[in-house]
Amino acid sequence: METKPAGFWIRLGALLLDGILFNGLAFLLGLFLLAAWQDGITELAQFLYALLLPVFWYGYTVGKRVFKIRIIHMDGTNVGIWTMIKRTIIGGLIYVLPILISVTILSFTVDTRIWLTFVQNNDLSEEFILSGFDFTILALGFFPSLILLVASAFMVGLSKSRRSIHDLIAGTYVTKQSPAETEKIDKEANEH
Repeated sequence: METKPAGFWIRLGALLLDGILFNGLAFLLGLFLLAAWQDGITELAQFLYALLLPVFWYGYTVGKRVFKIRIIHMDGTNVGIWTMIKRTIIGGLIYVLPILISVTILSFTVDTRIWLTFVQNNDLSEEFILSGFDFTILALGFFPSLILLVASAFMVGLSKSRRSIHDLIAGTYVTKQSPAETEKIDKEANEH
């Protein structure tokens, strides 16, 4: 039951507006908190915002509300916490997993080379420079993540359902339908 699915540009606008909101929050936090705490608190707040606000506000974030779009289940019902965990955490991991794997491999290889340099020379005073192999490992993680993001954007922009990869995982879609319109459709469906 996909009614009025929202396309790529309107979803991008809402995402950018939410990003601007959190850059402003980060600036304000920077004025009142130590810089060391600023990034962590901002990232935690942004994560909780994306995860929880749609649960309590009919699928809206501030950006989505301004653009009059919201996240709902495929059956038209409002999203719950488990749905948003699937959409935000599991869906998000799909996009960054290739990068995380390559960074983990790179960390292991660089740490091993630093340790071997120390054992051989008993000195770590020289600077350690990443090799071409290191950049290849990073690229092998970066490009699959980029391909997944681009594929997801094309899915939203070109498919009839306008659903991204994280929407498919969570069983959601982004709609231009207001909560009142959804209730009206549900009421009419129950009457028949």
